[in-house]
Amino acid sequence: MFKAILFDLDGTLHDRHATIKSFISDQHRRLLIHTELDEKTYLDTFIRLENNGYVWKDQVYKQLTEEFSLSAPWEQLLNDYVERSPSHAQSFEGILPMLKQLKQHYKLGLITNGKSKVQKGCLEILGLTEFFHCTVISEEVNVKKPEPEIFYHALNLLNIEPHQAIYVGDHPANDIQAAHEIGMKTIWIDNGIYDRPSKADWITDEVRCIPEILETAGVFPFIENLRRSYYPHPATMFLLIKADLKKAF
Repeated sequence: MFKAILFDLDGTLHDRHATIKSFISDQHRRLLIHTELDEKTYLDTFIRLENNGYVWKDQVYKQLTEEFSLSAPWEQLLNDYVERSPSHAQSFEGILPMLKQLKQHYKLGLITNGKSKVQKGCLEILGLTEFFHCTVISEEVNVKKPEPEIFYHALNLLNIEPHQAIYVGDHPANDIQAAHEIGMKTIWIDNGIYDRPSKADWITDEVRCIPEILETAGVFPFIENLRRSYYPHPATMFLLIKADLKKAF
């Protein structure tokens, strides 16, 4: 019996790509208006250098400043990112009603790598803070995904065991593999960036479909392996089963 669902933030609930695109365009207009570097090149280079958020921004801005001889110092650009980027935060469609529905039945938790000020700012702007019984940010606990300690820390805060929890994330190694290795069930969010992980229990390209996935798992647990092998979108499987039941009765 599952008692909790834990989520990754960036790329799972938070549409980080849309946020970065909005912020970097705004930063270019405000701080780099006198540079010869055009907005598109600035954005494309930033995205390439930061590697989906896995390279911290001090290194990104240092390299940008050196490569393009930017008029603004990298320290100013970095501070601007920390202070202003959360205000551009955007979520994926259907996140709020999904979390509201899930919270009626499960404890909810969040585990995210990143800087505390940035991640908390995004959560606040997106209106997500109130939904989680625990929020674990790597900078605050001095350990980050995929280390098992950060998952155990969140589970301890929720007072549950790994087999009682489902973890939802988009990164094959840091989210899905790491959660699987400590005994959690996993839902992989396929946002088109990473290759399909081998250890995902369920897969969807829309995080808002999670209630349907869980309903399917609870009503028809014996077809889990069949669903994973032949139906890449669990919500589709659920709808097909409902249709078959209507025909049968």
